Amino acid sequence: MEDAKSNVGLRHCAKRYTVTEDGRLLRPDGSEIQPSRNARGYPHIGMRIRPLKIDQKILIHRIVAYQKYGESVFESGIMVRHLDGNKGNFRPDNIAIGTARDNHYDNGEEWLKRLPEEGRKINRKRRMFSLDQAREIRRRNQEGEGYLTLARAYECSKSTIRGICRYEVYRS
Repeated sequence: MEDAKSNVGLRHCAKRYTVTEDGRLLRPDGSEIQPSRNARGYPHIGMRIRPLKIDQKILIHRIVAYQKYGESVFESGIMVRHLDGNKGNFRPDNIAIGTARDNHYDNGEEWLKRLPEEGRKINRKRRMFSLDQAREIRRRNQEGEGYLTLARAYECSKSTIRGICRYEVYRS
């Protein structure tokens, strides 16, 4: 397990803040915090630990996961999962840890519908989009839509959209 600055910040937050069963984030004095959202839509809080010169944003779902599962959240290949697929729902009963594969299945069959038929078979390369969707993404980009706008519309990363638009992937 690594001991990066981000892990130190997470451990610090997990000791100080509480997430109630109904998903409210509380300071040590009991007052409620309204978290901000990052560019990907995940709620977070700012954390500054002066003696260690740590100044970072800590994702709320990671705080909850650390409080539930301890050091297991830092294991290689483990990620924090939202069981209902809702990034804003960080109630403890909605947070679990698991693999990337587990995380995909949390989103139900919806994510499978975006894959081409050949990507749905086990042990084959998985694609997020069909070739028709990739063509549509390229068309929209050529008409002036930016990578970030398209990434939000297609619920993927900006780098995925950039790769499609530059013909680095989905070439056929």
